[in-house]
Amino acid sequence: MPPAPSTRVQIDPDLIAHLPADLGDLVRQEIDRQVALRVTAAVAHDRRLLELAQEGGRIGVFEIDMRSGRSTGSAMWARLLGQPDSTACVDRQMWIEMVHPDDRERLLNAVAKAVALGCDTALDYRIMLPDGGIRWLHSRNLIEKDEQGRSHRAYGTLQDITDRKLLEAQILHNANHDSLTGLPNRRRFMEEVGQAFAERERTGQQIAVALFDLDDLKPANDRYGHEAGDALLTATACRLDRVVATSGMAARLGGDEFALLLKGPSALRLRTIAEQSLQVIHRPVTFSDRLLRSSASAGGAVDVIGHDSSPELLLRRADMALYAAKRHARGTYREAPPA
Repeated sequence: MPPAPSTRVQIDPDLIAHLPADLGDLVRQEIDRQVALRVTAAVAHDRRLLELAQEGGRIGVFEIDMRSGRSTGSAMWARLLGQPDSTACVDRQMWIEMVHPDDRERLLNAVAKAVALGCDTALDYRIMLPDGGIRWLHSRNLIEKDEQGRSHRAYGTLQDITDRKLLEAQILHNANHDSLTGLPNRRRFMEEVGQAFAERERTGQQIAVALFDLDDLKPANDRYGHEAGDALLTATACRLDRVVATSGMAARLGGDEFALLLKGPSALRLRTIAEQSLQVIHRPVTFSDRLLRSSASAGGAVDVIGHDSSPELLLRRADMALYAAKRHARGTYREAPPA
């Protein structure tokens, strides 16, 4: 883009002074006209640069009248709010209705605090678009006060951060879930068990875990390849997840190891849920044109309220029960005696 035109028009004033009055007036009018044209061109140039910057960064600029609650802004600002570029303003109620219901209370509280204290804010929130989509926005607001020290105007920028939020969510999901089966991984499972124990201090809820080892993963891998083993793992994950869909959490701890976490009334049904899980795991798994044998051994443990316990101790008891099942009768469930 070429540089902005200069607004300077240099004329020797002595030259104009020696001109006849009528001609001098015409010269002055022409000078004023040329200056106005150059000022208009310079303003249009700067406005276009600002528009390009906003389009490139998906950033809009806006101004809020704190007394009326009316917001006005650039075309990009309107576009980010899901409005036509020609939208002149958005009132407070219209903006509130745009905000995602899950973010509304948090956002309104933050805005009220900023207005009361006159402090600048930086907020992330979601809006509901007219087409039903969701957009993440980052709003940066600078508060301006009147002579009485009251907040009366705010200036700010609005930026589309949807891609960043989606990437953050994907990274968080990958850190907490098994890439093959989609189940929570060992890290996430241990966090949930720890959280369950923390909640127990307040609620007295019962906690139970069950551990599962697939008995036929290695034979499937050796005979048909790792794709067959993956088919067994994904089928097991789906089956366990369905069993505890409303009563607990299923996880893949790694390799051929899976686990269940049950809390509250469901923990007291540990044996029933574990044995039901073994039944669905034992159904053959279709791989290509073959039926793969599928079976597992399981061990479980219920945390006994009133006894000294911890996530590590509970899992150790379940692991010992699993070892007993594998040693004495593969494909069965054993439960650890009360601690």
